[in-house]
Amino acid sequence: MRNQTKVAVAVAVCVAGVLGWAGETPATMGLPEGAVARLGLGWITCVAYAPGGKWLAVGTSLGVELREAGSLELVALLTGHTEPVFSVAFSPDGALLASGSLDTTVKL
Repeated sequence: MRNQTKVAVAVAVCVAGVLGWAGETPATMGLPEGAVARLGLGWITCVAYAPGGKWLAVGTSLGVELREAGSLELVALLTGHTEPVFSVAFSPDGALLASGSLDTTVKL
């Protein structure tokens, strides 16, 4: 239930390219008050949590950021698309991540 709340916040704030919620850390320099992390190395277009809530996939104008959901630490930046990513989804078992892009391709 908690992860669903975070996804709703991410979608609501994605136009600004910033996702944040209450808390403080030294990494928040330059972020709006109360934000704990800046997501989106490009413009954020979509987000998806893996089943179980361990991973967060963030679709951006530069590719797909794969983050550890608890810490929001960037684990990988997947850059196979040539245009912005507008769709990300995990398989039901969380083993696969699919992304769709304006370049008319789907990547696994």
